[in-house]
Amino acid sequence: MDEIEFLAARFEENRTHLKAVAHRMLGSSNEAEDAVQEAWIRLSRSDSAAIENLGGWLTTVVGRVCLDMLCSRRVRREVVDAFLAAARGGDFEALVAVLDPDVVSRSGGSAVEAPTVVRGAANVARRAIMFAPYARSVRFALLDGAPAVIAAREGEGFSVMRFTIERGKVVELFVITDPAGLAGRDLVLLDE
Repeated sequence: MDEIEFLAARFEENRTHLKAVAHRMLGSSNEAEDAVQEAWIRLSRSDSAAIENLGGWLTTVVGRVCLDMLCSRRVRREVVDAFLAAARGGDFEALVAVLDPDVVSRSGGSAVEAPTVVRGAANVARRAIMFAPYARSVRFALLDGAPAVIAAREGEGFSVMRFTIERGKVVELFVITDPAGLAGRDLVLLDE
């Protein structure tokens, strides 16, 4: 057994514990798995001979990775907040400012409707302003580890919007209006 195989076996011995720690911190299975994978990457790049307590080292690394992810989540939440405030207020310029110039919005795609694709900040901003009155009440969530909002009308959820954010701008929106589109996905409601 070479060193990498030995490390992989020891890592697997700790995987369940590491995933539990990450899930407890992040609340999302997908994000927890990402944190555990990042711990493996860091372990494989480190001087493992200098690590006296591998389980403790891995737990510390997973904890730090999770804290970084929570900080990133907060920053992404600020972008989503700015998007929602601009859309609700009908502020076209503020909405365009939070969108990447080449943003893509996808929606629909259920068994009965073809997907709708809208490209470009101005086009996506116009569409967001048009639909904002229908989604006055939203709950923040994570959909497959990405920031999302669940829009409600008269107390009932009617759509989920997932945001892909890079460099402080929304680069992609994915709107799901068919509940069947959420099957098998990791949807986690976040505290307000």
